[in-house]
Amino acid sequence: MGNPNYYFERIGLGGTWRDPLLVVLQATFAAGVALVDTIASDPDVALARDAAGDYDVSGLPLGTRVHCLGALVDLASDTPADTVTGYVEPRSLSASAGTGKLLFFNRDDGDQADPPDGARLYATFLVQT
Repeated sequence: MGNPNYYFERIGLGGTWRDPLLVVLQATFAAGVALVDTIASDPDVALARDAAGDYDVSGLPLGTRVHCLGALVDLASDTPADTVTGYVEPRSLSASAGTGKLLFFNRDDGDQADPPDGARLYATFLVQT
């Protein structure tokens, strides 16, 4: 398997991350509702709409640090319209509370908006317990 700390050393975290957990969140959007894929996601992780394009993440394991390794939206289309929500940004992640936000934005004007029906979210978090 090699050096288990290789990834953490490569991203400059050295040996300071003890007991790291990878947390996976996958969801499909329908009419502004994020349906979490419970089979493909970690247990207890949830995603709920707070406002247009603003979704609350909850149920992350409690820890001392949290980092979003990546989040993307699969629009389920090879030719999406320019106005379709195309990118996602994490905000206000809290390891001590196990919460955070994911904000979704349109590709053309950057306005905050809900992903279209059928779009899939793939997000991965790193939590130090």
